[in-house]
Amino acid sequence: MLKTLRHISLFKELTEEQLQCLPQGMDIWLNPGEILFNQGDPPEYFYIVFEGAIQIYREVGNQELILATYDTGTFFGEVPLLAGTLHLASGQAVDRSHVYCLKEEDFWQMLTICPSLRKQVLGYMANRMQEV
Repeated sequence: MLKTLRHISLFKELTEEQLQCLPQGMDIWLNPGEILFNQGDPPEYFYIVFEGAIQIYREVGNQELILATYDTGTFFGEVPLLAGTLHLASGQAVDRSHVYCLKEEDFWQMLTICPSLRKQVLGYMANRMQEV
C-alpha cells in the first residue's frame, strides 16, 4: 500500500517515516456501474483512486448532472467529511476501479499527523466547494 500511495500526488512529498505513520485503509474493487456512495448518505470514508475512475453525479429533478470524474491518482470525499454534511452527490464506477478508503476517524488522524497533507486537502476542498 505504501508503494502505491507514493504514486499519488497528495503523498509524494511525504517522507518514508510519515508514510509509515499513516493509518491503514481498505481496498475495494468496483465494476463499471457499481455505486460507491449515494447522494444523501452520511460520509464514512475518504477515497483515493488507485486505478479506474469514479464519476460524481447529482440528481436534480429527473436529471443526473455529472459534477466530476476522479481517475487514477486522485482523491475525493473530503468535502462532506470536513463540512460535516451528507453526500451532496453519488459516486459510481466508470471502469473497473480500485479505490482505497480511509475511515472518517483515520482521515482525521492523517490530517493531524501530516500538516502538509492537511494543507493540500483543505486547498482542494476550497476549490471543489467553489466548483459545486
